[in-house]
Amino acid sequence: MWFLLASAMAAPPTRFPDRGAVVAAVLAEPSFRTVAEGGSLAEAGRLRGEAALAPLMLEAGWAPLATHMPGVDVRASWMLPAPAMRAAAGRAAGSAEQMAAADGDMAEVEVAARASRLFDEAWAVLQAAHVLDHHADTLAEAQASVARRVAAGLLRADQRVMAQMEEVLLAEERLRWAARGRLAVAELDELGAVGAAADLRALLAAGVARFEGGAEPADLALPADPGPVLLGAAPAASPSVRAAEAEGGMAAAMGQMAAAEGRPMAGVMAGYSSMWADPEMALMVGVEVEVPLDVAAIRARRAGAEAQARAAEAGVERERAGAAGEAARAASMAEEAAAMERLMAERMLPLAEERARLTRLGFEAGAGTLEVWLAAERELAHARLRTLETRAERRGAEAMVAMARGQRAGIPEESP
Repeated sequence: MWFLLASAMAAPPTRFPDRGAVVAAVLAEPSFRTVAEGGSLAEAGRLRGEAALAPLMLEAGWAPLATHMPGVDVRASWMLPAPAMRAAAGRAAGSAEQMAAADGDMAEVEVAARASRLFDEAWAVLQAAHVLDHHADTLAEAQASVARRVAAGLLRADQRVMAQMEEVLLAEERLRWAARGRLAVAELDELGAVGAAADLRALLAAGVARFEGGAEPADLALPADPGPVLLGAAPAASPSVRAAEAEGGMAAAMGQMAAAEGRPMAGVMAGYSSMWADPEMALMVGVEVEVPLDVAAIRARRAGAEAQARAAEAGVERERAGAAGEAARAASMAEEAAAMERLMAERMLPLAEERARLTRLGFEAGAGTLEVWLAAERELAHARLRTLETRAERRGAEAMVAMARGQRAGIPEESP
């Protein structure tokens, strides 16, 4: 209990973490990959068991009331699966293991994209705190200027209410951003905030407290940009496509196993019986052959396996087309977000800054109204918030591109 209390009261770190470090820290938690791989690895183990030799069968009996003399009878047999069935089962197991690896990679890709998005959200929340603090300073200056002018008889007393209403709107905006920050903190906790992710969570929690009057570390320097998401070349195939290809390979191998079921099965047998009068007849060694007779059932299983293989092949083509379409849609969203960011940063923000500057000069010179100046300052704060939001949105869209391609957002990928 004391440890938890001390952790909650500990000062947040003073360095904003790196995106790759945060994503890597989240991926260090292995539970999500274990869940993703579990089913496929279990199936691989079952198929490997079918590919192995059948277990040794041992039969033993005792005949105390035998006609000639009491005795024992021991017999052991070992059925050897057909070589074709063993090879097919081995291929199916290998495909199941490939599916497990692809499922695990897909889980990592999805978690990396989510962690990257939370990184951008934390950056935006902390930047928003700066923007709103600056706007609060401007409103405080406006309040002081209005008070001086009211005292000098240059403004009506009701003008103070107008400035106070802007402060209420500012408080509303703080509440909105604080709620976004708390949601991001909860999501980081859900992913497992350890290492760099825990540092990010601590900074974000401090940012949420700052909206309510708290203070951040004095020497915390936020980067102007949250950093790149797409690093390195995309893999040749996304994990979802690789999983579909592995599923197709397993279905084909299962079809080969079904085809091999109709062939005879051979095995070796050895036995000993003490109930034979002639000792030379006590030991038996031979070969057993099993010939399946349920031809209709075997044909039905074979037809079902062939149909499943054809369906898996079609599924691979659908998955390839779907992955390509998803990557194209994600890339389009990223391009749109980048265009919106340029529009806000290069056009809207400079215009809002110039308008706020001119309306303030006009008010101070007595040529403009308080209402116009406060509206311009409100629009400037909105433009600054939208600029940082669009920057975070672009990075979030890039995380979706990374996920569609099968890349881990924010982590350099090795060249194929």
